[in-house]
Amino acid sequence: MFDWVGNISENISHISSEASNEFFQQYAPGRLFSFRLPMICHTSFLPVPNTKRKMLQKQPEVLLRLVIRMLGAWKTPLQHLMTEMSAMQEAPEVIISKVRDIDEKLPRLLEGIRTILSQVNPAVNETENYSPWLGLKSLQVTDEDSHLFAIHSLLNCLHNDAKKVTACIKVLRC
Repeated sequence: MFDWVGNISENISHISSEASNEFFQQYAPGRLFSFRLPMICHTSFLPVPNTKRKMLQKQPEVLLRLVIRMLGAWKTPLQHLMTEMSAMQEAPEVIISKVRDIDEKLPRLLEGIRTILSQVNPAVNETENYSPWLGLKSLQVTDEDSHLFAIHSLLNCLHNDAKKVTACIKVLRC
């Protein structure tokens, strides 16, 4: 099961990196994205350890619950991200397709992680208590540069979270 979720997680991380990089290459030239203050990711408050050593100090159940919360927090933002990008003039179909691919793989990854958690602790009853996403207004601004920056920031957050999930799974796999 760990190999299966590890493969899905690595695939999502790879696809999210491609989507983020492609969006930046297509829409950042001429815009000062790198000079703007980055948006805070909606999952940034989750206490996910940022090093392997710190991850190893956590109980497997704690890491699995963090991964579940992080993955679950992306359900709504991914839907809105696809909707907003689809509404753009000259919609970035390749990038939308990558986000759609992630959106389709996320529930399978989430279910796999829940299965592992139930094996680690059969008494666990994981409820769907995910981080609220309050970023819809930033995606729907009328100023084009701000709109594109919001999409860029959300794609970066997605990729960063995908890397964190993959790192946690690799540590748990050991």
